[in-house]
Amino acid sequence: MINKSDISLRAYKDADKPFLRDLYCMSRDYELEKVGVPESYVRDFFCQQFELQFKYYQKNNPNSVSSIVEYKEKEIGWLLVNKEKGKPFHIIDITLLRHHRGLGIGSYLISSCIEKSKLAGTAITLNVNRFNPSRQLYKRLGFMELDSKQDYILMINQSD
Repeated sequence: MINKSDISLRAYKDADKPFLRDLYCMSRDYELEKVGVPESYVRDFFCQQFELQFKYYQKNNPNSVSSIVEYKEKEIGWLLVNKEKGKPFHIIDITLLRHHRGLGIGSYLISSCIEKSKLAGTAITLNVNRFNPSRQLYKRLGFMELDSKQDYILMINQSD
């Protein structure tokens, strides 16, 4: 396990975009492993997907808080949470570098989000790809499946 005091969040800056692009590309490879896409196409495809997703997030989530996750002052991930007034908090994106997964960092970040939503008196939701192994983590942290559309599942935590 890791020392939680070594985990920090800092506000996203435009200079972080190349890191986020690389993080996105690295984190999505499991989706194409199953269909056998040649590796030469994968990077370009994911870079294009990242740009589209990034623009979509900016346009459609004006109340979101974008944070770079750091461990011992090194960038290791991204946390994007929408905190629109009058609605449940929504974890739009949480991604960690592969070698920082399974160490309790994601659990810590999500648990912190759950606590903040409780303090605000609201639930917290997220969407997860049905093939994403993190789905089991979300269930362990008290999220329940609420709805599903194609490959994505809406999950909610309404902890009191």
